[in-house]
Amino acid sequence: FRATAFSNQLLSIASVSGGFLAWQLLHASAIISPELLPGPGDVFNAFVQIVHAGYRGTTLGQNLLSTLGRCASGFLLACITGIPLGLWMGMSRPVAAALDYIVQFMRPLPPLSYLILLILWFGTGNTSKIALLYLTAFPIIVSSAMAGVRSVKTQKVQAARSEEHTS
Repeated sequence: FRATAFSNQLLSIASVSGGFLAWQLLHASAIISPELLPGPGDVFNAFVQIVHAGYRGTTLGQNLLSTLGRCASGFLLACITGIPLGLWMGMSRPVAAALDYIVQFMRPLPPLSYLILLILWFGTGNTSKIALLYLTAFPIIVSSAMAGVRSVKTQKVQAARSEEHTS
């Protein structure tokens, strides 16, 4: 087992190293313009510069917090709207019949296909980015909540309701 794990780690290291070597060789051969494919050293130097000096007047930490805030906002909005809707759809067959096709239509659509419309509607600020994250998470959350409700056995629901009435 240990020999296999060690050989797998070596294979992983060799694979990543091969990728970096191929990248460096492509850059050194100048087949692709350095503006389109900077070398690994150039990318590393730019990363170090951004860590120390920031990018366009903001630090890496500020950019990280801004990105995490947008992600959290989109996900929380999707949870706030998607969980109740999914629970409702799971408990009510007519509601599911009315809305499930719309939700299931949204699921396989690539989220980036919404991007142009969102930029036209909301601009390039945070609103369009949060809306994109919302639209990515919403159908998954609705479907999961609905599936969760439908997977609960009827006997358990009835038992919970009878316990509620006896208390």
